[in-house]
Formats: sequence, C-alpha cells, structure tokens
Amino acid sequence: MLSVLVPTYNRNCHLLAKILAQQCAKIDGLEWEVVVVDDGSTDAAAMASNRWVRQIEGVRLVENGRNVGRAAIRNRAVELSKGDWLLILDDDVMPADERFVERYVKVMAKDKWDVICGGVKALSKKEDETSLRWIYDAYAEEKMTLEWRRANPFMCFTTQNFAARRTVFDKVRFDETLKQYGFEDALFGIELGEKKFRIRHSNNPVEHLGLEPNAEYLHKTELAMQNLHQLGAPMTERAPVAKLFTKLCGWHLYWPLRLWHALFGGLERRLLCSRYPSVHVFQLYKLGYYATIAR
Repeated sequence: MLSVLVPTYNRNCHLLAKILAQQCAKIDGLEWEVVVVDDGSTDAAAMASNRWVRQIEGVRLVENGRNVGRAAIRNRAVELSKGDWLLILDDDVMPADERFVERYVKVMAKDKWDVICGGVKALSKKEDETSLRWIYDAYAEEKMTLEWRRANPFMCFTTQNFAARRTVFDKVRFDETLKQYGFEDALFGIELGEKKFRIRHSNNPVEHLGLEPNAEYLHKTELAMQNLHQLGAPMTERAPVAKLFTKLCGWHLYWPLRLWHALFGGLERRLLCSRYPSVHVFQLYKLGYYATIAR
C-alpha cells in the first residue's frame, strides 16, 4: 500500500490533495491513501479550504491540536499512515506532470531501493517580491543535476519530494528538537547515509509554488543558520556555509568576516530584498550572518 503524506501549516493544499488522489486512482491495482496532516494551523481560510479534502475519495485530513514544528509533524504523519511505502511532499509543491505518482510506483515495484528522491523544479523566472527564493531555487536546480545527486546521494536530501519504505522510519526519524525552519531534512539525509539505506535519485520533480516575499525568506534563512549552529557536528562538517566558515577561521579571517557583515550586512539585506537580488550576495550574507552566531 502507498501512503501519500502532506504535512501542512497555514496553507491551502486542497488542489494538491485532489491531484494526488486522481493520479493514485488511475494506477491499476494500487492500494493507496492520501493523508493531509495539519500542524495546528491558525489561518481560518486555509483550514476551511483543507477541510474540503474530506470530500475526496481516498483522502484523510488529520488536524493536530497544536503546532509541533516541521520535524515533529512529519513524524506524526508517518505514525498516522498505513502504507508500506510513504511518499512525503511539502504543502507548497505540485507534481510537474500527470505521471508523477506512477513513476514513483514503478521504481518502488523494482524492490531495489529504500528511499527515492524525485527532485524539485523551479518555476519560470520571477522579477518581483519573491525573486530571492526563485533565484535560489533556480541556482540549486542548476547545481544539483540528476547526475550530481546520484553521485552525492545523501548530500542533497530534501523533504519536498521523497518516498521511503516504512521500515526506514523504524530506524530514522526527524529530529523533533528542531522546531523552526532549516536543516531538519539535511540531518535526516545524513542519518540515512549512516544507516546505509539504499537511495535512488530520479527525475520526477515537483514544482515549488511557495515563493515567499524576499524579506520573509531571508528571515527563514537566518533561522536555518541558527539551526545549523545548534546542530553542530556532523551537520557543520557537511553544510557548505559552515565548512567555508571553518576554513576562513583557519586563515584567521573570523574577525574580518564579522566586521564585513557589521559594515555591509545591512546593504546586502537591502539588495536581497529588492526585485533583483543576487545569489552570490545571498551566499555572502549567509556566511556573514553565520559568523555572527557561530562563536
């Protein structure tokens, strides 16, 4: 049986649930369920819309009484599901085409893998208040090609679009000490590698629709840097920004880096919150911000 899980918070995912259910229903002989798990949402409009998913055959909605965070709600979704295979998607994505679920099922049927990652596709170019998240998505898509992901299977793990056997979650869970945004999925990927699970990266992407305003995404990035610092090793030994920070400290550039951020961090922020941000300035801002909290 396949369980398709959509953890959600303050987002309307009625259409996503409907499309997933339609795709599952078209696959002959497939036992399936779609489970939407609401993490204590406070947005009345999103909650009201999501309650309509109960009218879709094969779809369940579970409303958590309180907000428990990104990691814990994913663990809760796993506990609520029935399937031998679990396909987990973020609530702000959409399958790139009508054969999305079918492709997953075909790979699962080969019985060769424990985890399958489908990838993420950036939307068409944005030049508005969401352009920062767009340029980062586009940069990540260009860098993390299918060939690169297969060569580095545990370095680019994301919860946006992946499937795993239920037995995987008997040994690996999302770290529930992480309450805010950032690195809970990367840590999960590291643990998959340590437990030597077989992972398959495929070209079966979702489109990322949840492009936040630039200032909001920048704030989420700062929260992610705080999570990274909190996690420590082995996460800081693998995350590129932490690895670069350690190298610069070895060259005695810690204080110059902090001074740079103190002098120019505000200017970088203004550029990043404009309609035409730069991915290189974004990387520099992350490094400078991390330096201010890492020691």
